[in-house]
Amino acid sequence: LADIVDYCLNYPDLRHHPMEDAVLERLVDLDPDAAARVGDLNAQHEALRDLTRRRLAAIHQILNEAEVDRVAVVMLAQDFLRTYRAHITAENSDFFPAAEAALSDSDWAEVAENVAEIDDPLFGARVAEDYKMLHRAIMTWGEEQNS
Repeated sequence: LADIVDYCLNYPDLRHHPMEDAVLERLVDLDPDAAARVGDLNAQHEALRDLTRRRLAAIHQILNEAEVDRVAVVMLAQDFLRTYRAHITAENSDFFPAAEAALSDSDWAEVAENVAEIDDPLFGARVAEDYKMLHRAIMTWGEEQNS
């Protein structure tokens, strides 16, 4: 869980969210009404970052065998999942279609040029060794439980 939440904290903040923020900036110029319907993605990204940090801190407390309130940890996990799902759903239904309709190929190229190119360590061309190890652990977890 710590590795999964760590991924949610790091890659989106380094590449995915800056790209979306740059696209939204361009969308504001090209189609202010569509941008207004999308809302404040930057504030959503900050809220996700805060929620993800709190989730990771809770996981580390558990891994370090600290005494934690189980109900609070479960509620934080539910909030984490609900918030991420709502954000992704809103992006897919509102933001991405509006951006695809408004931005030209040259707009997309300009956005890409101004955002640091970072390969996704989980879904990119080169999967980072940490995530390969995580994948192996997840794939063998069921086997270990049945032994």
